Parts: sequence; C-alpha cells; structure tokens
Amino acid sequence: MCIQTEREALLQFKAAIEDPYGMLSSWTTSDCCQWQGIRCSNLTAHVLMLDLHGDLFNDVPQRYMGGVIHNFTSSMILQWLSNVTSNLVELDLSGNLLEGSTSNHFGRVMNSLEHLDLSYNIFKGDDFKSFANICTLRSLYATENNFSEDLPSILHNLSSGCVRHSLQDLDLSYNQITGSLPDLSVFSSLKTLVLKQNQLSGKIPEGIRLPFHLKSLSINSLEGGILGTHVL
Repeated sequence: MCIQTEREALLQFKAAIEDPYGMLSSWTTSDCCQWQGIRCSNLTAHVLMLDLHGDLFNDVPQRYMGGVIHNFTSSMILQWLSNVTSNLVELDLSGNLLEGSTSNHFGRVMNSLEHLDLSYNIFKGDDFKSFANICTLRSLYATENNFSEDLPSILHNLSSGCVRHSLQDLDLSYNQITGSLPDLSVFSSLKTLVLKQNQLSGKIPEGIRLPFHLKSLSINSLEGGILGTHVL
C-alpha cells in the first residue's frame, strides 16, 4: 500500500488539473502504487517514479495535460508534485505543453531525483535555475521547448548549483538556442550533450575545456573539432 499522505497529494494534483482524455482515470483506488504512471519502492512504499507524459505525437485525439489549467501553472504543477515525496527518482512530464516559470521550491526539495524529462513543452532557458540545486540529477531532457537564449546563459543558470557535479546527460536539441560553445568543464560528470537543431553559430574555440568523462557532443552547426570526443 502506498503512503497515505502521498496518495492525498496526488489526488489534490489530479483535482487541480484538467484531464479531458482520462490520463489519470486509474487514480481512484486505495493503493496509489497501482495507479497508471506511478512506481513505488518495494521496501518503503514511497513513490519513486511519476510518468505523466502526454501523447502529442502518437494518438488521435492528442492526449496531454494543459499548461495553464484553472490558473494552475506549470510552476505550481512542479511545486505540487515535489510535495508528493522527496524520494522521487524519475519524473516524466514530456509532451504536455507546459509553460511558465518553474519554482525554486522544486529544486530544493527534490533530494533524490535522478531523471527529469521536460521534452515537448514550452519552458524557457531561465527555468533551469530551479534545477541547479538538484544534487542527484543525472539526466535532463528538454528537447523541443521554447529556449531562445544563448547557450552560455542557459548553461550558467544550470551550473550555478550542485547539479553541475552530478549531471551526466543533457539534451537541449530542437530549440532556438543561439551563441557558441562555452567552457563545459564545470560539468564534471557530463557524458553526453545534445545540442543539434538549434541556432548555434561560429567555431568551437581552440583549447576549449571539456568534462573529463564527455563521450558524445552533438552540435552539428558549429565549425571545428574536439580531440578525443565524439562530435556529431
């Protein structure tokens, strides 16, 4: 059985959003660990995973949760979900057209989050500030959002906290990010960085400092090469 306080928080979240296609229709029984999109720990019964991705590209009609519903913005969604459990390891909110500023509260309380998927939403680069202090975060996917800032600014927002030591995979592809490739060495654990299909320009600076563990760098719009790194 799931933990009652977490079940109540999930039901409050369900009540606050619009769910026209019944994505949360299974959220009625007493054991929230059996609900669709939720996985709990076998040992503690805490909610470990929330998979609330929308089906923007697969189903007709399209199924997703809207970004501003009953004055319930994406920042409130993330804050509410962060109240469900600090033990959450994986959160998938991709394909929901969420928009608006994220909450700094989210980053402060997510003490166990390792994988965060915000792809196919309408977030901006400034929203990365709220993820900078998730010290356990290893994977961050933000494909096809609304990023139009320059790459150094976006990465600066993300590197302002402890996540710069834990992050291994970062996908910012299919946005409108400008600028050139900055010093990446601050991301000490980074293995994969995907930047393809953006508006990057110029040359890769000679002698650029890279993370020791970086194996794949997908940029395809900058000139130059990097010794010892798989550049696409």
